[in-house]
Amino acid sequence: MHPEIPARISVLYRLSRRVEATRVMANRYPDHSDDEAPRSRCSSRSDRESDSSGRDANRARRELASDAARWSRGLLKTGDQRAAPSRGLPIITFTLILLMCAAFLQQQELTILFKKDRWWHLRRWWYPFPFLFLRHMSSLHLAANVFALFQFGSVVEPAVGKARMLAVYVLSGAAGCLALQPYRRTWYAYVWEQRTIWEAWHVGEGPRPFDLELAVYTFLVGGVGAPTAAVLGVGGVMLALNRRTLWTPFGVRKPHDIRVMLWVNVAVNVLLCEWVEAKLLYSDDRDYSGCGPRPLTRPTPGCPRRVERRARYAAHAGGLLAGAALGYFL
Repeated sequence: MHPEIPARISVLYRLSRRVEATRVMANRYPDHSDDEAPRSRCSSRSDRESDSSGRDANRARRELASDAARWSRGLLKTGDQRAAPSRGLPIITFTLILLMCAAFLQQQELTILFKKDRWWHLRRWWYPFPFLFLRHMSSLHLAANVFALFQFGSVVEPAVGKARMLAVYVLSGAAGCLALQPYRRTWYAYVWEQRTIWEAWHVGEGPRPFDLELAVYTFLVGGVGAPTAAVLGVGGVMLALNRRTLWTPFGVRKPHDIRVMLWVNVAVNVLLCEWVEAKLLYSDDRDYSGCGPRPLTRPTPGCPRRVERRARYAAHAGGLLAGAALGYFL
């Protein structure tokens, strides 16, 4: 917290009390200037009291304006405008949402890595980073992340600024990628196994290559949770800022509203990504876990579906913790 914020809160409280007192006095007495001609000696006592009260009201107005101007100059001098009304729309948030949707429409072209025998690019440690920020496993995954990013970004970006908002998103996504690195070795074996199945299908022997595409989407495209880690990082910053009232282009967000937003987004993600997606994608009799028997292959050690779930949770936790840590330094 900025060291001058408590003092400014006290000033705001005094200003609000003085505004109320000035309003009451202004409603009771007419406006009088100090250079008004003096009353005659025969003026009644009530007229003299009215003049004195009117001068007091004018003096209170001037003091109120002076205090407000001094507080505004101090606020602009320190550059701390997080408590001030926001200006403009959250441009970075809207841009990231558009990038998410555009990248999702183009992600199927990544299967060319396997068709042209370039799968070995996956072994480079830096390769997932450009893709895992913006790519998604399914349209439900995309919808949940877009909903959460809009809710979180509309609060965080006006509070911390556009540059810091972008930095939080990128750093949280990077933290999610680093959190899932221990699970990559199992995925190497799984991708190689699915490529063997695809080659067998290509010459007319074996199943369809859907398992290969599933491996590409879950491992390379970002189904293991790094895009959600970046979004949860923004939510972590919002969680760190929920001690005070925040101004957004869509209204004032109080601490209670922020907590409600967090729980609503958790419920939406659990409903869409965990339950509905599982019912739609894994509701048939085929084995997508890697733990059951398959033609032309044996089960991959570690059961890739379970490893994918653990990696996704690790990435989500890494992004959320990174965002919460960054929120205390912004």
